[in-house]
This record gives sequence, C-alpha cells and structure tokens, in this order.
Amino acid sequence: MYNDSKRWDTDRRGYGIASAGAFVGPIMDLMLAASEPDWIAEDPDSHLLPHLRRACADETSPVHFLGADFVDGTYVVELEWLSSSVSAREVGAAAFRLVGGIAESSTNVVERVDGWVVVYDIVTGMVDGQTRWHPHGHAVQLRISGESIKAMLEGHH
Repeated sequence: MYNDSKRWDTDRRGYGIASAGAFVGPIMDLMLAASEPDWIAEDPDSHLLPHLRRACADETSPVHFLGADFVDGTYVVELEWLSSSVSAREVGAAAFRLVGGIAESSTNVVERVDGWVVVYDIVTGMVDGQTRWHPHGHAVQLRISGESIKAMLEGHH
C-alpha cells in the first residue's frame, strides 16, 4: 500500500510523536449527529450561498463561483480556479477560506481528487451542547476545477 515508511518527502523518523486521542470525542459527536436522518438543515441557498458568493466575489479570491445544487442532502458547489498558477497548498487555502465562511461549531473536511477536480467534502454543524437550538448541520461539497487544476493534477498522475 505504501511505497516506503516515509510520511512525506523529507520525513526521517517514519513515525509520529503522539496521538490525537483528546480530539476523538468531538469528532465522534459530529459523526453521530451527522448520522441522524433529519440533521441536515433545509434551504442551503439561503443559509450558505450568500457567504460562498461573497467570498468568491472578493477580488483576492482565486476561485469563481459557477453554481450550486442540492443533491441527496449535499450542497454541491462548483468552482473554477482562475489563476494560471496553482499549487495544492493554494487550492487548500482557497477551499478553507470558503469553509471558514460557512463553518459552524463542529466541522470536518476531507480533500480528495475526482478526475480533474479537487473536491472538499465538508460536514459542519452544531451538536448537542453547542447550540440553544435543535442540533443541525450541512453537508457541502466544494468542487474546484479549471485548466490550471487539470495541469496540476496531471503532474501528480
């Protein structure tokens, strides 16, 4: 499965220094809340879209908003990378800037690649004890594409 024992290109140890066990409880709380059949909040166009559009409209944003659709409980947001230069770190920073605009008290983000698209699967919401309201949340998928993204990904395949 792994090519060698390195965890990144300059890793000399091959192993870590501790666990993140202290954070497992809140991660599990989010997982359990997200598993509830009626946890996803309605109307992401009202609750999420204004924040995403505002962030994309900022002149410093490297992404352009193409559209969004609510598919099987997930708010799928299509974005285009505008800059001719791109790195994985720049894409991640842009994605997390968008996540920051919609994040609630508990948030999980997973990055993956789907063909020539960089995808961020996001679960964000409020679990018991984090809100005076009924616990609720959102499932969001940011899909970042464009010619620069394709070129970057071709270099990794």
